[in-house]
Amino acid sequence: MTLNALKEAAEALDGHLVYAIVPNHGTAATLEARALRLASRMTGSVHHTMRLEDQETESNLDERTRTLAEELLASPGQLWTPSLDE
Repeated sequence: MTLNALKEAAEALDGHLVYAIVPNHGTAATLEARALRLASRMTGSVHHTMRLEDQETESNLDERTRTLAEELLASPGQLWTPSLDE
């Protein structure tokens, strides 16, 4: 079935076609998961570089990751910035 066929069926029923993407999880859960994934990638990269330079930090990596995730959630638009996916 094509979108045109669905549109014609909707018009025949005196309606209009609406299509949408419905997430499997709530918006908040999706944003939180994305923020944690990006924060983990970012802090992991810094942690790895610091360890290679024998400058490993003493602070808790999980705590830094959660803090960064909260900062990312404060501006959710940046969660899908392409430069953060690299």
